[in-house]
Amino acid sequence: SVDEMMQTLSAIAEFRRDRGIDRILVDSRNRRGQPSLRDIYRGGEALARALGSAARIAVLVSAHAAGHTLFEYVAANRGTNVAYFQQEDPALRWLL
Repeated sequence: SVDEMMQTLSAIAEFRRDRGIDRILVDSRNRRGQPSLRDIYRGGEALARALGSAARIAVLVSAHAAGHTLFEYVAANRGTNVAYFQQEDPALRWLL
């Protein structure tokens, strides 16, 4: 749900702020359902607003969600370094 997505974004922003970490791996492969396009767009905007351009975020997604890159594009177009991955190893390499 959009509420869960916003709670996750808030937790990531708080974690980053409290620990000074700029490279973040998010595992969303077990997420069920698909938010609406509007909610995905809003989530990408919220991520960019919360984390800015200094953070680098790798998001692990299921094969089902791999083609749903609107969130990634919206955040990236606002200056946030974010990318989707289906496998953890390439995501970790990208974060380095």
